[in-house]
Amino acid sequence: MLLDEVLPSTENLTIHGYPYDNELHSRMRDFWNMFESGQIEQKITCLRCNNVSKTINSFMSLQLQFPYQHFHDVAMNTRMTISLIDLIRHFQCNDDDELTNYDCAHCIGRQRATKTYRICHYPDILCIRIGRVRNDNSIIKNPVQYPLTGLELNDVDESNGTAEQCVFNLIAAVNHEPATNDRGHYTAVTKHQSTNTWCEYNDDVVYRIKFHGKKEEFFISKISKHGFDFIL
Repeated sequence: MLLDEVLPSTENLTIHGYPYDNELHSRMRDFWNMFESGQIEQKITCLRCNNVSKTINSFMSLQLQFPYQHFHDVAMNTRMTISLIDLIRHFQCNDDDELTNYDCAHCIGRQRATKTYRICHYPDILCIRIGRVRNDNSIIKNPVQYPLTGLELNDVDESNGTAEQCVFNLIAAVNHEPATNDRGHYTAVTKHQSTNTWCEYNDDVVYRIKFHGKKEEFFISKISKHGFDFIL
């Protein structure tokens, strides 16, 4: 949501009081392209004829949800944890996502189908959003474990069936504290590249902190295909 708010228009990227700068525009577009270069494959399989329909879409942020079983259907011990890798696996192998009224191009009438997603390419800067709201608007408070460094993910090349390893390091975390009337408050934690220290930003107040990776929304900066930096 934050990325959507600050993403500049391709026709209107200016600095107040300064004339349009084509070089600045190009540099800013290159920066935002690092968020937008990720790709997700959606696959729908008809359960009657087994026909498979595939589409590939780009994404700016990756929305992850807790598995329905345990975390949604029954009250959980809020100290029970789940790993970020397990959330990504759930996103790509979600057994909960079944279509009951799918219009299959190879069948007469509507059929039941399954819908799955696969991340086929990770962007240079990966933004992950962890959804914590149940259907009844209650909040899932269970913690999510993720490494500050060394998050290993894979890009898969469908043309030759190979996978290239991507290793990410955390560079920033954004936490949203909900309030009444659909309002809330954002705070951020970032890591200073030069001093290797963590700071928390709360409006105009900045604290130097010891960060242990407990925030819920974060950015991951991919430095290369084999080594990356985290900043929270």
